[in-house]
Amino acid sequence: MAAAGSVQKTDEEWRAILSPEQFRILREKGTELKFTGEYDKFFDEGVYKCAGCGTPLYKSATKFNSGCGWPAFFEGLPGAINRTVRSLSLFSTHNPFSPVFFFFFFLG
Repeated sequence: MAAAGSVQKTDEEWRAILSPEQFRILREKGTELKFTGEYDKFFDEGVYKCAGCGTPLYKSATKFNSGCGWPAFFEGLPGAINRTVRSLSLFSTHNPFSPVFFFFFFLG
């Protein structure tokens, strides 16, 4: 059963709107290699949105350089991010997807 508010599309529909990398990350729980993503060292002012559904996720003012190789934010927009602690790791997920990992784009 899908989560409330989730976006329902077939894999073919997702492949038509997402790049191959976005599909791998959003739909197959993949990740990019650390220190290789375009947003790791990107600090322009604006809002980061989900690449799949366009939901605003983070304000650029909450982004910080964690040194981990991936974009890091200390606070998501209200209601946009679910946080789950499993063992010693913190997972941030965004509501509309199942499976729920996100790849975002920036709107300045």
